[in-house]
Amino acid sequence: MTSSDLIEPQRDVWKLAALSILAAGLILQLRFLIISWQNGGHVWLQGDWLISLAAGQIRRGAFGELILNVSGFLGYSPLDVVIGIQFVLAVFVFIGFGRLLYLQPSRSMVLVVFTPGCFAILWGLDPISAFRKELIGLTALIWLAQPNGGLSRIILTGGLMLLGGISHEIVILLVPAWVISVWLFQPQSLLLPSARAIVGLVVLLAGAQAIYALVYHSLPDHMPLCDALTERGLSGQKLCGGAIQWLADPQNGVLKVREALHRSWTAWLLPIAWAIATVPIWRVWARMTPLRTGLGYLLLVSIAPILLLYPVGLDWGRWFAVQTAVISIQMLGLGIRGEFTESRPISSLERGFWFGLCLLWGFRHDPIVTFRGFLLQFFD
Repeated sequence: MTSSDLIEPQRDVWKLAALSILAAGLILQLRFLIISWQNGGHVWLQGDWLISLAAGQIRRGAFGELILNVSGFLGYSPLDVVIGIQFVLAVFVFIGFGRLLYLQPSRSMVLVVFTPGCFAILWGLDPISAFRKELIGLTALIWLAQPNGGLSRIILTGGLMLLGGISHEIVILLVPAWVISVWLFQPQSLLLPSARAIVGLVVLLAGAQAIYALVYHSLPDHMPLCDALTERGLSGQKLCGGAIQWLADPQNGVLKVREALHRSWTAWLLPIAWAIATVPIWRVWARMTPLRTGLGYLLLVSIAPILLLYPVGLDWGRWFAVQTAVISIQMLGLGIRGEFTESRPISSLERGFWFGLCLLWGFRHDPIVTFRGFLLQFFD
């Protein structure tokens, strides 16, 4: 598909409103990132990126080891390298997603942003959910969904997925979404034997990464990882008490999830809240007729692997936002390629309703529903 094949984008006030939410979300992200840098890092936002192999083989350690080596080669602090990577990825995700939205021929597609499940809203509401390693996988998916493409895009996004796979298990679980996105957005390139070989290699290596993460899932002692950071001039106190320490916690997993559910007085609201948050996306889907049969099932298969994280990781808000993002990216990518025909546009009144509602409540990274909305957070 060439640029001339794209459907002419429609412009209206609601698309501007959706782009404004993305812009406000990016501003909040950059504000959080500057604060983290000024404070010498955060135990979760940057600490997770600095898990290394200093204590032996451990999941996510190879990526942190790479960060440490790159920082040594460049002569910069590992924290500065992480902050730089997070900045580039966040800007790409927000601008790339915004471009997909801007190019939409359907005005109804704005509803993929008008939900508390949208990453821009969740990350803005809860700074702890921001700048996590799913940024790597989302970057690859957004890149794939952009107009045009080719074999080089498959190679580069596949490499990005594998790089993300050594950083966090969530990116491994996004590989099925990547494979489906390649099939949806790069069908001509996929006719090439080399392209199919690359896809097969990515799947094979991602499987090996998953096995490695299962085998080396925890550490008896996390202090060598902290020592590796203090030797490089970083504060162990500011970086070691979260994600790094978590690897040596014997109660990490299902037990922590149960404790979080018992602590949260809003946990019983989560099924209702999730249902409400998905309605805008389902409303868009109900008004669209996909040109390919079974497309809805493919999109559900894309997000199904993320379900594996809910029993073992308490960041339910993050998992839900990633699932929402994947569905939204794929729908937007299909939309700019003319893969949908809109039976009847969603009314301005309904779009306004969902726009106002999404600003008034939301989720946090753990199993909590919050009624301090994105609007209050932005102007705080």
